[in-house]
Amino acid sequence: MKSLIKSELDALLKVARSHSESDYLMFKLSFYHGLRVSEVLSLTAENIVGGCLVIQRLKGSKKTIQPLPVDDRDAVEELAAKGGPFFTICRKTVWLHM
Repeated sequence: MKSLIKSELDALLKVARSHSESDYLMFKLSFYHGLRVSEVLSLTAENIVGGCLVIQRLKGSKKTIQPLPVDDRDAVEELAAKGGPFFTICRKTVWLHM
């Protein structure tokens, strides 16, 4: 898979934000934290601890703890307060939105 250069990522995030804040946050978390689609779709309140994203990586990788950027914390904490998964779409829909 080819990676995105900064200008391509910025363009993707701009279009995602114009479509939905949820898509924007999902893609931003995915790219900035290096999450697989299945990992970002599995995020719940349990993954947020002290302003950090804590996730057991899939495919045999280790658990990671990464600080959430200040500009994302409010949105993530709002999703955490609602309970359940942060994003309620399937893998196929993620790829269609991208």
